[in-house]
Amino acid sequence: MQIKKTLVANFLGLDIYKYSLIAENGFQVDILNYGAIITGIWTPDINGVIENIVLNYDDINDYIDNTPYLGAIVGRYAGRIANGKFSIDGVDCQVSTNNSGHSLHGGYRGLDKQIFEVSILPDGIKLSYTSKELDEGFPGSVEFEISYRISDDYTLTIDCIARPSEKTLINLTNHSYFNLSGGKNLASSHQLMVNSDKFCSVDSSCLFTGEVLDVSNTPFDFRKLKPIDRDINDVHQQLEVVGGGYDHPYILNTTTDIAAKLFDPISGRSLEVTTTSQAIVLYSSNFLVPDKQVNGQYCLEKYFGICLETQNIPNAINVSSKFNQSIYNKDAPFSSKTVWAFSIGHSNSL
Repeated sequence: MQIKKTLVANFLGLDIYKYSLIAENGFQVDILNYGAIITGIWTPDINGVIENIVLNYDDINDYIDNTPYLGAIVGRYAGRIANGKFSIDGVDCQVSTNNSGHSLHGGYRGLDKQIFEVSILPDGIKLSYTSKELDEGFPGSVEFEISYRISDDYTLTIDCIARPSEKTLINLTNHSYFNLSGGKNLASSHQLMVNSDKFCSVDSSCLFTGEVLDVSNTPFDFRKLKPIDRDINDVHQQLEVVGGGYDHPYILNTTTDIAAKLFDPISGRSLEVTTTSQAIVLYSSNFLVPDKQVNGQYCLEKYFGICLETQNIPNAINVSSKFNQSIYNKDAPFSSKTVWAFSIGHSNSL
């Protein structure tokens, strides 16, 4: 494997670099030290044509704002916190409310907008950043480490570690938008399997209400591979409340089996996701608007990318003691591992 480092921009006096992790077979993953953002995952299709299968901006400056969080590590807290309020051991906390009165993905300047220090690993890179006490209002300081490692079998492993100085709220995920066709088709045309019997009900602000619903006999049943757009326009309150589509946490049946599979019949590309996280937030990019150019020739639009965000269940601290798994301390730090395995075709088990 080789690693190429390229200067791409300067932001507030700090250099933004792209690190390209390149396996001997040509598998390549591109990462910025800004936001630990994945800007490219390059894999072959069924005809051997290599394309980028995650959405990336053509203009590097678009990442400075990056409202849809393309490819970024989001935190300190991935997802929404109602009214930016929560309590730890009876102590009330108030964090930034950057999304219609609620906190989203860590606030105004979360991890997605920070410059990380980078160190080289034998098979990838480690990105480090220390968030200071009360950054965006969160208790304690936290040392974050994000490792991206690749292998010749077209596998990308994402390890996230967060070491807080005191008890605090942490929830991390990578917010990449997959389009396995390379952008030629809407990602909603892909086929999806999610290893989950239950999903979380959300309200009109996309906040977990505390209610957990069975996927059986609903458009949310992805226990067997099916096109994402097959039921996306069904009449269902939970589809309508998030702008017509999916933006819901799925509670995984197990953290040892494959959590999700994504397959594009046109390109033949496939993705298998395994994770140590309790949930996957399935987001069908319902709120993307055609304001930016991506992947060399396309504009962002609704359903153009699919996010499979491995994480804890957002807002559970406010509505469900059963599913709240996001409080960590210096003796019990946050740790998660997610593996994305890319291939051609799909197994019969789908």
